[in-house]
Amino acid sequence: NEAKQALCIPVSALGDRQKDGRYPVKVLKDDGPEIRMIRVGVNNNVHIQVTEGLRDGERVVVGDSASLAAAEKTTDAMRPPGPPPGRRR
Repeated sequence: NEAKQALCIPVSALGDRQKDGRYPVKVLKDDGPEIRMIRVGVNNNVHIQVTEGLRDGERVVVGDSASLAAAEKTTDAMRPPGPPPGRRR
């Protein structure tokens, strides 16, 4: 599929798909991020076409510190334990 002159955002900016087919995205505003529901079109697994809910020039959040903290926690849980504390010889 192809869409010319389309408004696109990274797929990683999308939240979980809702029952009505829309996706939540975080949009940066002056007083912080706000959740906006959008409809999407063509998807190439890197970028996705936005058909409704965003305007050209609006900035979306691709990652945030909450998701980073969760990812670090998962990584720490998967890391093998180090040597037990004690004296070295």
